Amino acid sequence: MENSNKDSSSSSSSQLSSVGIKCMSTLVGYPILLQHEETLMGSQMNNNHKDDNHNKNSGRAVCYYDVMAWMAYLSDIDDLLESIEENCRNISRQRKKNIAKGRRIRNEDGLVEIIIGGTSISSKADDNDYDANGNGNIPFLVSSSTGRMVRKSELHTERRLLRAARNFVSERALTLLPGSYKLWKDYLTFRSEVYMKEEEEEESKEEEEGKTQSKTDSKIESEKQSSSYSSLSKDYLIKCSDQAKKYHATVSAYERSLVRTNKYPRIWLMYATYVAQYDPSQSITTVRRLYDRALLALPATQHHLLWGDYLCYILQSIPPAGLAGGGGAHASPGGEGTIISNPTGHKSASFTMGPMVAWFLKCQGETQGQDHDHDQDQDQKQIMNIPSETVLRVLRRYALCFEPSARELLSNAALKRQRYGEAASTLVDMLNDPTFVSINGTTRHDLWMKLATICTQHPEEIQEAGVDFDAMVRAAL
Repeated sequence: MENSNKDSSSSSSSQLSSVGIKCMSTLVGYPILLQHEETLMGSQMNNNHKDDNHNKNSGRAVCYYDVMAWMAYLSDIDDLLESIEENCRNISRQRKKNIAKGRRIRNEDGLVEIIIGGTSISSKADDNDYDANGNGNIPFLVSSSTGRMVRKSELHTERRLLRAARNFVSERALTLLPGSYKLWKDYLTFRSEVYMKEEEEEESKEEEEGKTQSKTDSKIESEKQSSSYSSLSKDYLIKCSDQAKKYHATVSAYERSLVRTNKYPRIWLMYATYVAQYDPSQSITTVRRLYDRALLALPATQHHLLWGDYLCYILQSIPPAGLAGGGGAHASPGGEGTIISNPTGHKSASFTMGPMVAWFLKCQGETQGQDHDHDQDQDQKQIMNIPSETVLRVLRRYALCFEPSARELLSNAALKRQRYGEAASTLVDMLNDPTFVSINGTTRHDLWMKLATICTQHPEEIQEAGVDFDAMVRAAL
């Protein structure tokens, strides 16, 4: 027994030395984060050296298993990351100003320091940072008072290390508290946002490099890449890229979270939205199966929280207000189910805004109070072209099993996709149901006229669907 304990402790220590040593060195370099580490390690030592009965009474080891203590730790790391990102934005703004004015920014003092979170990030300008005329490539943050400069790459490196350290801290917290919804949601949100930021940073970096590179060089480089990649398949490039590895690491985190938090709808919604946005293979089946897993895992009383996002993804449009999951009946203003105006023009103009709906609105440029001028063309390309059969099968499941008032939505979707037989049979079911009320305010007369138009224009499809229009007309006469 003792040998097994020794083996497990040695394996854990070797794992820490190989994975966490760089993250720990980054964390202890900031005095504000070092305080958290000292508090946590002190509580762990108290937990190891005191007996169990005394621990229950003294409460000295509470901090190590306190969710709020870990959240405060992560919040301080977020503040440091925000400070670094603000300095990076200042560098970019200064770069644009200097390029516009043609300013020379030769560094005379050499060494510069920026203090973030109690620690300093210093750098020294090299001769390689200037061209033949003494003008810099401007990778620095320039102080207007002293003229000192800080290399932008130093901030980028520190930001990358802090992001990895934050993931390391979250993993430590979840090892001790694997059932904490608050920790899991914070960790998954951060990983998803960092993945998005890294993509944007990579694109901006490529744009900057493209501006400095001549057209001939870029043409030669593109020819080299096309010749080297021509022998490789598309699937191989997708699966073996760095972005794909980061994507699968985040997906693994989501799957581990669902072991303990599979009864929380918000985790499922975040997971499905992340896969829909960043899956390298852009697989519609993967997203559909995720929503199916969520519907199986959650009780029926929570299904309305999923269907709004599910319908938004399947229809590639905002679901009509008034439907369960599409309307605002279950939403709370300012919370996760924020109610905003419906741009589709339905009579009841409100709907529940989930992660998928928010992403769709961002792609369409219709989110209220925000400017989405950047990357709108790229976001438009990300919207999927869902197959007609997939759309109709999901709508049948929703309209026939969960929300009968959605039969009109099913009928309109079938008519739009030239499934005239199914559209007519659905209209007959609505007309035979005396309790049916249209969510769009359609009268029964309008439904009769729509049915008559379909049956007269497409008689063969109607007959194959089993709709006896002649008998209905004779009965009416």
